[in-house]
Amino acid sequence: LLTNALIEASFDPVFLVTSNGTIELCNSAASILFGYSRDEFLGQNIAIICNDQDASNHNGYMERYLKKGMPHVIGKKRVLIAKKRNGETFPIELGLKETELCNGKVYFDGFVRDKTNEKLEEEKLSALIEASFDPMITVSEKGIIERANSATSKVFGYSVEDLQGMNVSTLCNETDGKRHGDYIARYLATGQKRVM
Repeated sequence: LLTNALIEASFDPVFLVTSNGTIELCNSAASILFGYSRDEFLGQNIAIICNDQDASNHNGYMERYLKKGMPHVIGKKRVLIAKKRNGETFPIELGLKETELCNGKVYFDGFVRDKTNEKLEEEKLSALIEASFDPMITVSEKGIIERANSATSKVFGYSVEDLQGMNVSTLCNETDGKRHGDYIARYLATGQKRVM
């Protein structure tokens, strides 16, 4: 009863899955998101929520983990495309954790987060950046270019793909390029805005 109450308390979908991939418990958030009733979920393979490619690989990942201890997906979070009962696909973050009970039986806890809104916001931001006639980039706190538009590509002569992952100091003259990492570090440490 306590297990059911804890699972039900989550706002995000939660699944308890046997070592062969069978869903033994799930919460109402899972039913709401995926469109299956709880009774329809119970006894099904967890691959029911995966798109076709991930569904075909999923059991192999679990078997490999149980036989060889290779944690391809176990103990990690990953983004994949899920599938609702009506066939609609959408992005989720799936986390799987192993739980071993005192009787030696192994279960996997599956935690799901719907990333649809995040993906839409990301697409809007990318569209805004790309629409600019001027060069625009977003840079990580380590100075690595995460996003660049085609105007940046035209001005600096690098492809957008080459710009992504490059240190922004590469786009500076030699003097400023050497100092750029220090500027970022000082801003992060002190909040002092010399170039920010």
